[in-house]
Amino acid sequence: MTGNPTGATVVTNIQGDTTYPALTASTYLDGAVAIDNDVDSNGDDFIWSPNATTTSLITHQDWTNGYFVSGLPSDNMDSQTLSK
Repeated sequence: MTGNPTGATVVTNIQGDTTYPALTASTYLDGAVAIDNDVDSNGDDFIWSPNATTTSLITHQDWTNGYFVSGLPSDNMDSQTLSK
């Protein structure tokens, strides 16, 4: 930043997914990019890895979406605003 900023605001909203990823058998959980490129636009709002065996790289087959993640609703959570 340049100058003397007087304040800033960040608004966040976490979105769950309404469906499981619509991937074919050959791309099933085939990395984060495959989840993001899911043909169903309702299946790529929250992409995550449980790191089942190691810390997952973007190409590892250990990625999924936010469908049925405990505590994450399938629609948008309430927005949170941070201001300074």
